[in-house]
Amino acid sequence: MIDKKPESITFAMNPPGDNETTLTAAVNETPSPTTNEQAYMISPTGEVVAFQKSPFDWKQFNIGAGIPIMIMLIPIILMAVFGEDQYGYNEENATLSKTGDGTAYIGQIDIGLDDELLGCWIYDGGDGQSGIARCEGGDDDYVVELQSRNEERNWEITGYFNLQNGTVYFDDESSYSETLLLYYDYETEEELADYERTVFFEELFFVACWVSPLSAVVVSIVGYTKGNNSMGTGGITGLCLYPLLSLFALLFFVL
Repeated sequence: MIDKKPESITFAMNPPGDNETTLTAAVNETPSPTTNEQAYMISPTGEVVAFQKSPFDWKQFNIGAGIPIMIMLIPIILMAVFGEDQYGYNEENATLSKTGDGTAYIGQIDIGLDDELLGCWIYDGGDGQSGIARCEGGDDDYVVELQSRNEERNWEITGYFNLQNGTVYFDDESSYSETLLLYYDYETEEELADYERTVFFEELFFVACWVSPLSAVVVSIVGYTKGNNSMGTGGITGLCLYPLLSLFALLFFVL
């Protein structure tokens, strides 16, 4: 029988020496930030596969939405800055006086060589202002014919409208009052240029009404096909905004 107690076992915690190997590892408790979001999809074999989802690119979104929007806005902006609200022309009148005891009348008007005569009418001032002649274009750019109806109710040449010197000569061999009234409309070169420019902007806008939604559809298809969901979403947004832009343009033209 052994009466002696066994001695206790102690463990000495000694610092690592030269002959001991210590494994150390640095643990980064904060995960590194990532710009991609993780998404999951089911593979053809039924497995759930994780993949990195591309972030939303606002630059590509703005490109996709901006193309159809700008196609609509550019003609409207050009119309607002350079266009004219309405077609403008000038309305004037003059007096034709009888020459001697005959049936001829002569008058003078103020119109420039670069102005365009739109129309003219001669009335008998002493007979209820009934119309007796009208303007009709001639072969010469600066000479406009005056025409009256004969007894057979056919139009015949009874005078001319000379734009080079502003002289008006009329004689249909009928006896009227001492003076005749001439009314004429004309357009200056600047007004004609403004009108043609406005018409061009209007035609450009109507073309844009067709091109804008088509471009939105094309941008959306290209964006989603190429995997650029940001651009595709922008194209859909531009297409959704098309009715609003059309309403804005309609109010602009009406008001």
